[in-house]
Amino acid sequence: MVRHLHGIKDISSFVKDFLEKEENIILDSLFKDEVKAYDAIKKSHLKKIDPINKKPLSFPKSLYPGKNIPLEWWYFTGHLESGKRKFGFEYCIFKFHPQELRLGILPLSYLRKEPFLVIHYAITDKDNKKFNFFQDSGLVHKEKISYTNLDLSLNNASLKLSDKFIIDSDNISLQLKPMKKMVKHFDGGFAMLYSPPPHRTYYLSFSRLETTGTIKLDDKSYSVSGLSWFDHQKSNIQNDSPIKGWDWFSVIFDDDTELMFVFIRDKKGLSPKYRVGTYIHKDSKLTGLNAKDVKIKKTSDWKSPKTGVVYPSSWTMDIPKLKMKLKITPCVKDQELESRSTALISYWEGACDVTGTKSSKKISGKSYVELVGYDKRLLSNLMRRSTV
Repeated sequence: MVRHLHGIKDISSFVKDFLEKEENIILDSLFKDEVKAYDAIKKSHLKKIDPINKKPLSFPKSLYPGKNIPLEWWYFTGHLESGKRKFGFEYCIFKFHPQELRLGILPLSYLRKEPFLVIHYAITDKDNKKFNFFQDSGLVHKEKISYTNLDLSLNNASLKLSDKFIIDSDNISLQLKPMKKMVKHFDGGFAMLYSPPPHRTYYLSFSRLETTGTIKLDDKSYSVSGLSWFDHQKSNIQNDSPIKGWDWFSVIFDDDTELMFVFIRDKKGLSPKYRVGTYIHKDSKLTGLNAKDVKIKKTSDWKSPKTGVVYPSSWTMDIPKLKMKLKITPCVKDQELESRSTALISYWEGACDVTGTKSSKKISGKSYVELVGYDKRLLSNLMRRSTV
């Protein structure tokens, strides 16, 4: 009689899971003392880093860069059309403080004193099922950071704020005008996303922006228009963090409402406790969502032919509090950003279609989903653990 062990599908999956677990145990042991040594050295540093504690947030000053912020980013995602052609895009500028990163036991600030930028942007050709990704780093190319307004540039890419947002690069040139009030997620824009150790963040959004401009693909320019989403976060950085990643969802519905929800993942997988979000009504009023309000289930996976990383690839989401049932489906399976040269890992972020019901009536929308922490390759783990 053959007896199967509960929870093990086959011998290959058992071996894979076993080796992955042992690899993490070994790496935890190797880097434990290194992180302790780094912490001791960092305490002797004189520059004071912003701890990211709760404070009043306002537009536009809270969107400006901060000199001593550990990590912050400005993130645009959207859905555009040019005639019958349909595109998705993302455009993100990250700003890192070198004192909060390390090279082994030494803070990166021993080599570089000033914060630096990293940019990731991508265009999804929904019709031809193609994904085009671009990346750059201020550690390599010329950059500019203004601390008195929102004016950032890295090589040929830039972000500015006047009466609207203006993003410009070799392939994406857009003007984005907010159509609703700025969203302060969680508790006035502040949240403790995970603890212990405390992972604190300010999180602000414009959930619906009228968007016009041009994109360039294969040496051809397209005049485009559509709707976009904007996020800005300022966060602290915890070395050797138990957070392994997150699944983030934004949805722009066709009834002039929007949704954001994020699921934090730790060593055990999706955390049952740290799941938070916001529903934005037509009049910009907010309904907060927590772990008990949203049930999500992945319905398929996709394995990257480039990296071998496996990502969830479609989902159902049930939100009884909003009387909403949703199905979220990627417009293109392959929307992976192979970004180890600028962000140490690869991750998936892509345009998705949304269908479902709200109060038993049909609803549809456009979504962007970000999946971070699924890249468990040995080199990615070594790079991340040696720097964060």
